[in-house]
Amino acid sequence: MTAPNPTRSTHLTYADIRRAIFLVAALVVAWHLVEPLTTLLLLFLLVLILSAVLIPVVSRLERRGVPRTAATVALVLSLILVGVGIGAVAVPPLVEEVSKFVTTISVNQGKLRQLYADLSTKYPDFASQIPAPEELARSLSPTVARLASQVGRYTANAFVGLASSLLVLVLVTYMVSQPKPLVTGLLIATPEELRGQTIVALKRILVQLKNWAWGSLTLGAIVGIMTGVGLFGLGIATGKTIPYLMLFSMLAGIGEMIPNVGPIVSSIPPALVAATIDPVLGLMVLGLFVVIQQLENHFIVPTVMGQSLNLHPISLTFTVLVMGALFGLLGAILAVPVCAIIKVCWEEYYVYPSAVDVEALAAVASDLILSEPIDPRAVVAVIQATEARQLDPPP
Repeated sequence: MTAPNPTRSTHLTYADIRRAIFLVAALVVAWHLVEPLTTLLLLFLLVLILSAVLIPVVSRLERRGVPRTAATVALVLSLILVGVGIGAVAVPPLVEEVSKFVTTISVNQGKLRQLYADLSTKYPDFASQIPAPEELARSLSPTVARLASQVGRYTANAFVGLASSLLVLVLVTYMVSQPKPLVTGLLIATPEELRGQTIVALKRILVQLKNWAWGSLTLGAIVGIMTGVGLFGLGIATGKTIPYLMLFSMLAGIGEMIPNVGPIVSSIPPALVAATIDPVLGLMVLGLFVVIQQLENHFIVPTVMGQSLNLHPISLTFTVLVMGALFGLLGAILAVPVCAIIKVCWEEYYVYPSAVDVEALAAVASDLILSEPIDPRAVVAVIQATEARQLDPPP
């Protein structure tokens, strides 16, 4: 065993404090420099995701003899035509439903207040457990006002949104048609000792971005259709029509792209609207969403997504909350690829190069979780295995 170095101090020095202060100051300055560029960073991430999805398709066409530029232009134009066609069919009825939903909010609020009063009279314990609609509205009013102001700002800046979409379209077209110079420049800028990890990390990131994009679109479409069909079926079975089917289906599809948080939030509006028609119907709508989520978690997700991302739910939820708080709805939607990129970089640049014995540490973690006594020999084995891997790293 190596003897401890007597010259090494284990106490906190002024130099350590100074370095910590400089690090915190540097992070604050970096955030203030990056904060105005957050929109551009999100747009670049969106461009990277779209490019990761389209590059394999264009490369397949190129291998079949189609010039890469022609294949890229044809693919982008096809996607634009499909998007315009879907928008022409779906947007008018969706806008009509949204306008009706907004105009009936005050009426539905009155119905919910009356429902709360009736339940409080019939079940006195109900009022002590569930906040009154007025209190709930009062607590949510700052959030609603902020969201309303954001909606107004985004509506006023519709031209900026259109310009951003055109910019994303142009960047995707260039990146898909000419990816080699960008990848070559990235590898040239990478230090030589990190170039191997960068190649592997970039390959893994592109594959995971592609899998997430296709999987999320497929899951969103499936859940949206299941929600619309389920709400329509409940209306037929109960004889009480549930309105705004297209709006609620779209919310469910978009909510599916925001893990853990999105499905819960997207179930609230249809449940409340159904409760204004019949309280039992509101409970049935909640039950429908629970059934859809169970089907999704146990059957649809393993089939569509598999274990390609392999991200822990706590990590996903934390990333969604942070990205949503910093960058809004788009940030919450892009939280999954951000979490996947962070995990790949963490593994390729730290875990694998440092020769961490993950399996041995997982065994020790299991003992900690189960409150089992830790065998000191197991800890020594972990240290020895790590040292051995550092002396003789895998090829």
